[in-house]
Amino acid sequence: MSLKQIERYVRKARDRVIKGKPAFPDISHLLHHARDLAFQAAPKGVKQLVSVGCAGKWYFDWIEKSYGQVEQHTGVEFYSPKPHDLPANSRWIANTAGHMPEIDSQSADGVFSGQNLEHLWPEDVCGFFLESHRILKSGGLLIVDSPNRLLTQQYDWSHPEHTVELTPDEAINLATISGFDVTNVKGLWLCESPNKQKLLPFAEMNRFGVWNLSRRIAEAELHPNHSFLWWIEARRSKRSPNEAELRSEMQKIWDHAWPERCRRTISIVGKLNKDKDSFESAGKPGVLMYGPYLPLRKGSYSAEFELTLLAGCQSSSITCEVIAGDGSQMLATLSIPTDQLQIGCTHRIPIHFGVEQTTFGVQFRVCLPPDTLVRTKRDVQLRTQGNW
Repeated sequence: MSLKQIERYVRKARDRVIKGKPAFPDISHLLHHARDLAFQAAPKGVKQLVSVGCAGKWYFDWIEKSYGQVEQHTGVEFYSPKPHDLPANSRWIANTAGHMPEIDSQSADGVFSGQNLEHLWPEDVCGFFLESHRILKSGGLLIVDSPNRLLTQQYDWSHPEHTVELTPDEAINLATISGFDVTNVKGLWLCESPNKQKLLPFAEMNRFGVWNLSRRIAEAELHPNHSFLWWIEARRSKRSPNEAELRSEMQKIWDHAWPERCRRTISIVGKLNKDKDSFESAGKPGVLMYGPYLPLRKGSYSAEFELTLLAGCQSSSITCEVIAGDGSQMLATLSIPTDQLQIGCTHRIPIHFGVEQTTFGVQFRVCLPPDTLVRTKRDVQLRTQGNW
C-alpha cells in the first residue's frame, strides 16, 4: 500500500470522527467559566499583578473582568507578539516564565500563572517558582492553575504543546519547597467519582442525572485530585527557596511523567489489548497507532518502535514514521518489508530524526497494508542525548 493510499484511509477515519462524536469535544468554554468563578473568589487586594503566560490583550481584559482592576498589570509572554492596544495600566515583558529579570525583587503583591505550567520544560517550572518568590513581597499572593495528570493520563488526553502536567500534590510540594505557604487548593470540573473511583465522561454536561453539570462543578472544589483542573493559592513566606531540592523534585517528576506522556497513543484500525500496553490489528489497512502529539526541543532523537508480525502478505510493507504539526511535516519515515520480519517475533525498529527548533505536535505512526496482522507496543521509546 502506498503512502498516498494510507493517507486516504487516515483522512476518511478522521472525517468519521469529525462527523460523529469526537473522543474529546472542546469544553474549553466550560473550563474557562469554572476558572472565572475561581478568580472571582480569589483573595482581593492585589495592586501590582504579574501575569505569567499572557497570550494577548484578551488576557488582560479577562483578568480585569474576573478579578477586578489592579493598579499595574505586568504581562510576561515569550511566544505571542505584544498587543498594540494594551490597557493604560499594563505593560508587556517579552520573556519566559522562568526568567523575569525586568521585574524588581519584592515589587509585586500578586503573581498569576493560568494554564501555563504544563507548557514549560522542567528548568522553566523551577525558574517560575523561584522567580515568583523573588518578585513577590512578603505575604504576596501566588495563584496557579493547570490540568491534572491524574486525569489526563487516564483519558489519554494529549495537547500538542504540553510537556507534562503536574498533579495537585506535586504542585503543592514544589510551591512549598520554593518558600510558599499553600492556603487554598481546589478542583475545577470533576472527572472521577471520589467514592467509587469511576471515571466520568470527559464532556458530559447533563442537566439531570447522578453526575449532572451542577454537581460536577460544585463537588470539584472539594476534590482536586479527582478534577481535570486544579487551582492553588499560596502566600510568599519568609522562608528562602531550597533551589537544589526544588530541581531534584522536578527531575523526579519529569523522570516519572515523561515516559507516560510519550505513551498517550491511540489507534484507528486496531484494538487496545487488556493490559492497555499495545494495539493489535485485525487485517484492515490504515493507521494502527498514532500520537502522542508531543512538543520536542531542538536536538537529535531516536524513536524505537516495537512490532510483532502475526501474519502478513509477502511483497507488502509496514511503515513507521515520525511527523509533526498537522501531519504535513515529515520528520522521518521507514518502510519495513513484511518478508524481512519473522512471524511471532518481536522486532525493535529505531528511527533517527532531528528537529531544528522547538516543534509541537510530534507523533509516531505505524501504518499497515491490507491483510497484515500486527501488534505494536503503544509507547515508543524516545531517546535523546543529555538531560535538561
